[in-house]
Amino acid sequence: MRKNESLSPHRASPGVLHLVAACAAGPFLDGYSTASAAFLIALIDALSVWETALFTSLYLTGTIVGALVTGAVADRTGRRRPALAAMALTAIVAALAAVSQALAALLVMRLATGFLLCGDYPVGQALVVELAPEHKRPGALSSLMLAWYFGALSAVALAVPVVEGGLHWSLFLWAEAAAAAAALILRLGIPESPLWLKSRRSAAARDASGGESFSLRALTSAISRSRSAFSFCCAFWLCQTIPGTIMMTYSPTILHSLTGTQDAVVQMALIYGCFLIGILPSGSRWFRNHLKTVLLLTFVMMAAGILGVLVFGRTSTALTNISFVVFALSYGLQSALDFVYPNLLFKDGARAWLVGAVTAIS
Repeated sequence: MRKNESLSPHRASPGVLHLVAACAAGPFLDGYSTASAAFLIALIDALSVWETALFTSLYLTGTIVGALVTGAVADRTGRRRPALAAMALTAIVAALAAVSQALAALLVMRLATGFLLCGDYPVGQALVVELAPEHKRPGALSSLMLAWYFGALSAVALAVPVVEGGLHWSLFLWAEAAAAAAALILRLGIPESPLWLKSRRSAAARDASGGESFSLRALTSAISRSRSAFSFCCAFWLCQTIPGTIMMTYSPTILHSLTGTQDAVVQMALIYGCFLIGILPSGSRWFRNHLKTVLLLTFVMMAAGILGVLVFGRTSTALTNISFVVFALSYGLQSALDFVYPNLLFKDGARAWLVGAVTAIS
């Protein structure tokens, strides 16, 4: 046996569908957790304003820390172990919160799942890039973003029997635990990244010859080499996230005029449905071959949608609704690029950390 060959047990490479399904669990559960939070806040008895604020802000705090920390860990220790730990721990904390139902347990669960699920973003993306065939990577990466919308819509679908049928709100948590456990089973069949193993062998060889080992200094050097790509990814993510957040803030008012109802289930199904329809073309060959065109075109359409809401917001309900739908569809399509561009531009040695950093900043 050659030296370092035992760094990972031998496993056959998984099929692309298996790989995508396993790695899409993180975005799926993040979308699910984001959408289900709105229903949990409404259904849990007697939450104060401060408790509601904690319920939402702790998840965001976990998101920022998890994306930064886990990406760095994955570049240091490998992709497979953090990927397995994320699903196992998500299942455990969701199940414990469902059993306890105490506010303290729910708040700890929100902080932990934010850390685990958004920390899983750079890990899952790195596995897809480093295990999928090159010609299938853009489509596989965009499928991860597609999974986020499926997760959000799954929470909306589950809200129907919970809200309308009077089932207990803990069903949201049990479903999250079950989905994470299923994802863990899928991930057991995913091997360690061969590119990461190769980088570790190179680092070991450098260390043996007195060269620079895999360290914070080496990682900082890799980040410096990717400075232009990192700046570009941060810029386009922020230019997407800021208007997206603003439009989501005012979406209940716009959707009320469109649907004639303030039913949260209907409104959330409509907005996430528009995002989902928008991202569907990301699986096409044209999308893979025209990434720059998609980026520019969707920004133009998003700007037109925002401008339409501004111009027609007080004068024409129909044109305001059309403008909002145009924005939602173009936002959905561009969101696929959130996973494609960073992973195609960043270097192997620091890919997970850089993707995590971009996620935290946005």
